[in-house]
Amino acid sequence: MQCVEKLAIYDSLTLRRDIERKSWLGFRILFFYFLGLLNPMSVPRSLDGFDVIAAVERMLDQPALWWQAVGLFVEHFADWEGQWQASIGNDLQERKRVHSVRSAAANVGAMRLAEAAGGLEDVLLKRLAGQAVEIPESMRDRLRDSFHQAWQAAAEAWQINRLGPGGQA
Repeated sequence: MQCVEKLAIYDSLTLRRDIERKSWLGFRILFFYFLGLLNPMSVPRSLDGFDVIAAVERMLDQPALWWQAVGLFVEHFADWEGQWQASIGNDLQERKRVHSVRSAAANVGAMRLAEAAGGLEDVLLKRLAGQAVEIPESMRDRLRDSFHQAWQAAAEAWQINRLGPGGQA
């Protein structure tokens, strides 16, 4: 049974990779899985606006780390939009808010949000450098929409993951 406990930390992405490589460990783990002794932690195959696979790969192919980052993203950025809106008009403060969401979004794989935030951050940096650059309202609208979509998708995925299969506790 100790072997099974050690295998329980084995995740589905690593399992898939090892089976594709015809790894002996991958086949043993698959055997334990079919016996019902192992349930590899999985990640969503698709999450609108996210590149989950690339994000998990950056986290040493450990879905548990990705889920932890998603949970932190959901919790930490729950009130981000209000703080960001309050910072508009102060380029330095707005840039800090936009940078934080860009970095966190890239970390969890929310690429649409990271790109929208990156575009606004670039304009804010130019303004902070003394360039007379206008910020198109469409740029902020895109960031707002991207944030809503990414945060909602992450929050729903996090809730389902916390509750377990089928959203049941």
